[in-house]
Amino acid sequence: MLNETRKEEDFAKNIENIIATDPNADWVFVLDNLNTHLSESLVILVARLCGITSDLGVKGKSGVLKSLESRKAFLTDKSHRIRFAPNKKHCTLKHCSWLNQIEAGYRSHCSLSGSAA
Repeated sequence: MLNETRKEEDFAKNIENIIATDPNADWVFVLDNLNTHLSESLVILVARLCGITSDLGVKGKSGVLKSLESRKAFLTDKSHRIRFAPNKKHCTLKHCSWLNQIEAGYRSHCSLSGSAA
């Protein structure tokens, strides 16, 4: 699922596409600590797919959407059927993701060969 951009909406759409393969299943995703993985778009998606109708608040101001920490608490909540690995032993450092290393290698290869990345 490679996209032209790596925006929070792109990531949320990819997660939505994965969940669509088995929409009634319980899902636990293991990710690195990139801020995109704690985004407003992702919280809204998880809330919608889990049938959570309570007010999520306003990004940067209130409720679940207020901060990275409040969004992380929501996304790692074990009561949700869609959640994300809650502890550091399941995560990599932000810039040490194996995918980041593959992407960097691909970009390097493309720039050396004259191909567009």
